[in-house]
Amino acid sequence: MLRNVVGNPMHANELAAALPGHDVVLSVLGTRGLGSTSVLADSVRSTIEAMVRVNQRRLVILSSVLLDSGLEWVPRLIGSTVLRHHVRDQRAMEKQITASGLDWTVIRASRFNHGGFTGQYVVSAESENAVRAPISCEDVACLMLDTAERGDCVRQVVRICGATR
Repeated sequence: MLRNVVGNPMHANELAAALPGHDVVLSVLGTRGLGSTSVLADSVRSTIEAMVRVNQRRLVILSSVLLDSGLEWVPRLIGSTVLRHHVRDQRAMEKQITASGLDWTVIRASRFNHGGFTGQYVVSAESENAVRAPISCEDVACLMLDTAERGDCVRQVVRICGATR
């Protein structure tokens, strides 16, 4: 059963109170603006603390392909200039997750489009080269829920992008 709980992701106590009785934590936080931020790193610190406190093991969390080392030059340039603060925050978030000891999955999504659910997307390992076609939020949500339900990709970073035709 899916239950939505409203709270502050920076407060481990609120998160810990919401976790009992649930099998998986799904996190899809983002930031606004282009300035310096630590929202993702700070919130994942609270999430990990809360999960450890209540003995919750499974975390599926959204990140971005901007952290991939094999980016073409245009996205790499954007990630190192305009979106540098977001990339730094995502990198700090992922570092905490991979060191946490939890059963985590990091999903690095390509750029979002305004399309709806298609069920047509490509999932690849972090080290594989993949087309980075835009993807809908609905398709990313589908992968996150499938990953959570099946228990796939534990302690792995995977990429998702839209299917090219």
